[in-house]
Amino acid sequence: MKKILKLTVVTLAVFLSGCGLIKEKRQLAISEVYTSLDSAASEVPSMLKLSRGDSLQIEISEGLSPRLKRGEHTDYFEVVEVEGAKETEFSLVLHAMCDCLGLRKWAVLSEVYLVSPSGKQVELHRSGLQSMTVAGEFKEMGLHKFIIIASSKYEGQKMGSIDGYLPLGKPAQVIELSLPLTVHPTGTLKVEYE
Repeated sequence: MKKILKLTVVTLAVFLSGCGLIKEKRQLAISEVYTSLDSAASEVPSMLKLSRGDSLQIEISEGLSPRLKRGEHTDYFEVVEVEGAKETEFSLVLHAMCDCLGLRKWAVLSEVYLVSPSGKQVELHRSGLQSMTVAGEFKEMGLHKFIIIASSKYEGQKMGSIDGYLPLGKPAQVIELSLPLTVHPTGTLKVEYE
């Protein structure tokens, strides 16, 4: 019984010290401004690991996400890991979730890059804007990192519209509404890994 208790205490201590190390690495990553995808991929701890069939939300936010300086713009980003098998095709779908408080209609315009276990950038095929699909083929076996960037380059520009109707009290009387959906440098993305 004492051996089990000691083993449990040691396991718990190792687990908790590992969590502290991850939290410390995360805090260090948030305080830095990275200047290349290579350094971002190698130095920033992943916020989560995706498995095929996962559909999760990630938030890219000021103060909680690391930053990447590219030219005149500094963008917030997150890193997501996936396990890749050589010569296996993949698809990642990112849906920009509208921050629709009142008349404000904002969403993230994302850019996605994939870095292989050896640090090489993997070619991706991209399509879409508000709902973007990136697809490709793993060239290596091992842990790959998706770098998902909330681009600030087009901040404030229209990326789509939110259309709807406003009822006037009677079922047959409505007003059509169309509000512009604009690019914002932070926000939430729904990520689907196929």
